[in-house]
Amino acid sequence: IRSEAIYALIALHSGEMLPALLNDEQNLLADPDILVRHAAIAAVRRHGGPGQLQGLLDRLAVESDQDVLAAGRQAFIDIYSKLPAEQMAQWAHRLVQAPADAVNTHALAEQAVAVLAQTIDRTRNAGGTVAPDVEAASLELQADMAMNKQQYPQAVSIYAALLGLEQPDP
Repeated sequence: IRSEAIYALIALHSGEMLPALLNDEQNLLADPDILVRHAAIAAVRRHGGPGQLQGLLDRLAVESDQDVLAAGRQAFIDIYSKLPAEQMAQWAHRLVQAPADAVNTHALAEQAVAVLAQTIDRTRNAGGTVAPDVEAASLELQADMAMNKQQYPQAVSIYAALLGLEQPDP
């Protein structure tokens, strides 16, 4: 019944109900009921913003239910993909640098780095510009992930692209 109530709130209201669902006294992302956690994530996905990213990340770090994990990752990526590229790079860096035992976070890191790279490509293809430090950060994250996965030829290729970005000062 509680999860159905959350879904009803999602349908009837915009994001103003999120503080009631995700406060320090009653954070429904941490509810023992899987259905309630799933509904809370659905609320964040539909009405949340950058302010909910840390709460989602905290939940994903300890979540054991695969359906809730998948929904949480998707909610995180949906919000993350709307951020400016500079903020995306900062979040992606945090995710990639997570401790080795943070398996759920590392899976999210791969998605975040891929979304950042796609955003950079889309921006360039649309005739926009990307700050060189953001592009360099994206390539560094891709190289780090390739090295962590022991994909050395891919890492070398990414490092070569990164070196191409760095022009010597005259």
